[in-house]
Amino acid sequence: MPRGAGGGPKTEKGRAIARLNALKDGMTSNSPVIPELEDEDAWQRHLDGFLESYAPQGFVEEFLAKRLATLGWRFHRCTRSEVAATMRHIESTAMEMGIAANYLSGTDEIVQPALENVRERQLGRLLPSDYDLDRTMRYETHIHRQFVQILHELEALQARRRGEKTHLARLDISSPPP
Repeated sequence: MPRGAGGGPKTEKGRAIARLNALKDGMTSNSPVIPELEDEDAWQRHLDGFLESYAPQGFVEEFLAKRLATLGWRFHRCTRSEVAATMRHIESTAMEMGIAANYLSGTDEIVQPALENVRERQLGRLLPSDYDLDRTMRYETHIHRQFVQILHELEALQARRRGEKTHLARLDISSPPP
């Protein structure tokens, strides 16, 4: 059957699902919202806040302000990810202590760790695991560098538009020299 000759979904529900196929990897999306996990209305409020704060004029300023909003949204996502990783780390405490207690008991009986011992251990897990913490910090650092660089570009562009002098070169102090 030739392409486009009626091989697609037949029902309205099927067509609605198929419309999202192009968004699966997010590469063609105009929104940084992860479907079914994040709120499109919250994103729109977030974006509107950035556009109101920076009051861009012209295509390039608007592009840079929207880029800042996207990076700000990723900062929020990073925080949510860190909280989720920390919760997983905390919630696994009882199971890990139970496994260790059962292993050390040397019997076939299931040993449950004392609740007060679990709570004490959980308090020591208020940070995510080293792997999750390292990954989160690298991601935040990357986003921060992009945010600062784009913010400087937007501010310089707006200053030039207002007739103010700007430095041709701006120094990125977010990381030490190589």
